[in-house]
Amino acid sequence: MAETIAALRADGLVTAEPHPGDGRKTLITATEKGRQLSATIPAAREAWLSSAIGTLLDADEQQVLLKAATIIDRIADSHA
Repeated sequence: MAETIAALRADGLVTAEPHPGDGRKTLITATEKGRQLSATIPAAREAWLSSAIGTLLDADEQQVLLKAATIIDRIADSHA
């Protein structure tokens, strides 16, 4: 985790400050640059997935995927 935080700090994506009440802890906060980058991730992920589905799957496979997604949504929305 320390290496990940160090890389994020080096890129200016987070800041790290000592916890005011517990010197063993560090408070990690996203910078404005980090928040902006984070906001772009869902759209980039959706664009990649859409492109992969359109490129790698034929029409029949796309229909199977759509049916499976519908089933997964139903399970995820259940309270069982």
